[in-house]
Amino acid sequence: MSFTMKTNTSKLTAALLTLSSPILAQVAMPTQAQLMRGVTPIALPAPAAPVVLLAADQLGDNREVPGMTGVLQLDTTRMQTLPLVSNAAFETAMKLRTNANAHTFFQVVTFDEAGNGRISRLQEFGNDPSLQFRQIDSEATCRNRVLQRIAEVVNTEMAEGWDAVPSIVRVTPMYRPDVQGVAYYEYEMDLGGFLVASTGEHDRPITNWSSVGQSKMAQLEERAGAETIHKVYKLDALCYVAENAMGAMITRVGNLPDRMINLPAVLREGTPTPASFDRTGWRTWSELKTAYADNYRPFVRQLRDNCADLWRSERAAVVGPLGWSAWTTYLADGGTSAQPLYYQHTYGSCYVGCGPVAWAILFCWGDRQAHEGNPVWSARTGLYRTDGGYSGSATKAPLYLDSGVKNVTEELNGRLGTWCISGSGATWPSRMDDADGYLVGRTGATCDSKGSDVGVNLASYRDEISSSIRDRDTPGVVGTGFLSHYPVAYKYRYRTKKVLFSTVYDREFYVNNGWGSTSTFEWVEAGTFVYGVLYP
Repeated sequence: MSFTMKTNTSKLTAALLTLSSPILAQVAMPTQAQLMRGVTPIALPAPAAPVVLLAADQLGDNREVPGMTGVLQLDTTRMQTLPLVSNAAFETAMKLRTNANAHTFFQVVTFDEAGNGRISRLQEFGNDPSLQFRQIDSEATCRNRVLQRIAEVVNTEMAEGWDAVPSIVRVTPMYRPDVQGVAYYEYEMDLGGFLVASTGEHDRPITNWSSVGQSKMAQLEERAGAETIHKVYKLDALCYVAENAMGAMITRVGNLPDRMINLPAVLREGTPTPASFDRTGWRTWSELKTAYADNYRPFVRQLRDNCADLWRSERAAVVGPLGWSAWTTYLADGGTSAQPLYYQHTYGSCYVGCGPVAWAILFCWGDRQAHEGNPVWSARTGLYRTDGGYSGSATKAPLYLDSGVKNVTEELNGRLGTWCISGSGATWPSRMDDADGYLVGRTGATCDSKGSDVGVNLASYRDEISSSIRDRDTPGVVGTGFLSHYPVAYKYRYRTKKVLFSTVYDREFYVNNGWGSTSTFEWVEAGTFVYGVLYP
């Protein structure tokens, strides 16, 4: 007997294996590469139990499973409401012991006696060899990349603090739990600012940089006080952790990424949010480090894939391709001096949350534009009212955090459903759209937002922010890291390069991190799992 899966998606022809434990050990599961090429259906004896393994890298919207009782229709839109079949439960039910070096994606379909089926989320077994990272580039190679970046931006509007060529005064090796060897080098500059370079294809060639303020290492040292920092980890876009010689966390900069529960194995456009997906805090720093590679594997894969073209260009430079175009840069009205300098305050037993602070920055930026004579916004006073209230008179929003701004962020905290994880205020990306309730009755301005609760970075989200900055001179809220932070982007820049027969894009946002000072602003990857925009 054999069973095949039919799909209306031309990207994949996969095998549907109906398995029973006596024959399971004799069946070699198809690899991801085989699945993407197409796999010949495998003939097997009739199953002893109504359990099937659906091996697939990508699923179409309609699947037909002939050979069972009638034809079973499986709809991806239902996936998020179907109960989870965990790796452990599947392994036990199928008496399966996979080789750690064997890697495949799969979904489990279980049938009841009536022939009704349930499909699990997309899962994977084994270690993905393409995600086993190690240091490739030496410090000297990374230094050359950094010096090239400095030469590109010095004396431009992109590098506000560098009126002359800065010099490197300190180099700090940084690690990531899933990378063998040094994962990054941070270069601290004498005129202020820093640049972080990746040692391999686990991240962007230049991950983030700034021409102002302290280096990440200097910030960690300031927070560590008298304690000696032995090792520094960079966990995602904006989170850095300092360890002592015993491996204990001393301090950190940025929010620790949460522990993900039942995160889909592959993050791509259209990936649904399973009903069983959740986020929680880590019990210890040691637990986070140990589980990093497995727990954040979908994020790491997405980051690796998003950086692939940049690395292709970086490596191709050895054989002398055409160079990069000049950077094209766009800036929201008012630039840096117009950015509200707010930060999170304690609200109850937790911080108020970066999501509420980001919206407060954006709304109060619009209010200040209205009061300062920007004709686009002049009719939109009332975005901020006296003491941050609802019914008070329209008054100019403060530039710095005060009791009125705290009232605004606390109201937004409630509207967005922000909750507490390990002392930090967390907000689901899909709830960011609820900020529009703040505007009703205060002003005629409107806002719009959309986000992926599982952290899928979409080009359409990036384009919403870049077009807001480019076409409307208006900042926007973005999401960075592993669902860990919401800053406000108010600059956007890009450049292009021809590599063989394709065009490679290098894109960055300059973000107000919501940490209360322009010295914490920085350039980061223009990738985002959410967008939040404001209209007059």
